[in-house]
Amino acid sequence: MKKQLKYLFFLNLISFSFSAESGGWLDKWLTIDSGLLLWTILTFFVLLFILRWKAWGPLMEALDNREKQISEALNAAQVAKDEAAKVASDNEEVLNKARQEAHEIVAQAREAGEKLKKKLEA
Repeated sequence: MKKQLKYLFFLNLISFSFSAESGGWLDKWLTIDSGLLLWTILTFFVLLFILRWKAWGPLMEALDNREKQISEALNAAQVAKDEAAKVASDNEEVLNKARQEAHEIVAQAREAGEKLKKKLEA
């Protein structure tokens, strides 16, 4: 294994020395080619124009539609939440009224029972 690593290291040294003699790969990457720069900028702006012309409108329309759907869904959820709270409070009110009536009925029954008990004792 060590022998193979030494061999690969030696081959890399040789390849780097040959590339350094011919100017190196870094010089090719760092030099500015004015023709390539001009065509790159021109292509960028042409593509930007075409995308803005053809794609921007549909994208913005889709985003607006999505925003509208989300807003409507949030409003519907809020309405449903308010309605559920109203129904819950109505149910609580009915339950409290039923409890009150039950207490009144029980009190009346006790009172009637007491009257009957007194009547029977006399």
